[in-house]
Amino acid sequence: MRVIRKILHPALLVAVSLYAAPGIADTAQVIDAEGNRMTFEYEGVQLRVTMAQQTSYMLVNDQNMYVVADNDGQIMVIDLQQAMSMFGGMAQSAVPDLAEVRVDSLEATGRKETIAGIEGEIYNLSFVDHNGQAQQDELVLSPDARAVGFRDAMHRVASTVGDMVDQRDAANLLQTRLNDSEMGVLRYGKDMRVASITHNA
Repeated sequence: MRVIRKILHPALLVAVSLYAAPGIADTAQVIDAEGNRMTFEYEGVQLRVTMAQQTSYMLVNDQNMYVVADNDGQIMVIDLQQAMSMFGGMAQSAVPDLAEVRVDSLEATGRKETIAGIEGEIYNLSFVDHNGQAQQDELVLSPDARAVGFRDAMHRVASTVGDMVDQRDAANLLQTRLNDSEMGVLRYGKDMRVASITHNA
């Protein structure tokens, strides 16, 4: 994909200002199934995601998503919405599904699990995937405010990408269930586990 070089867009300046001005933001360390570690920093509609061992990072606000990379001292800004629009329908096939196509049930098991120092309850999730196949997975959910805040930060990423590839409905299905129950996700099967959530200045 061709990199799009831009003068900092006003919307991007708003996002960048979160990390230049005093304030309190939550920071979540997340580990995926391959052991890769990601850092999510978020406050309000502003979100920054950084992969371990990488100098580039992603910024999300209520309007768009950007990747900021340092290429030998030259800052390069990739406007993902503009980049995806260049590829039309190819963009949708290139982005993995953001959530289950249809959630059939989300049932508490009565078992507890503590993750990142937060006690959660284990739930069984039954859903139909994008191939129409019935699937099941295990979630650890918690009403703790830190888990709920992380849930909303993750949803902003899914919704922003979903808007770009016309998958907003898919991104909203599980989120709706979690909103109704006022809970956030601490673990999603073996795919994602929160390692820590802290408040930072």
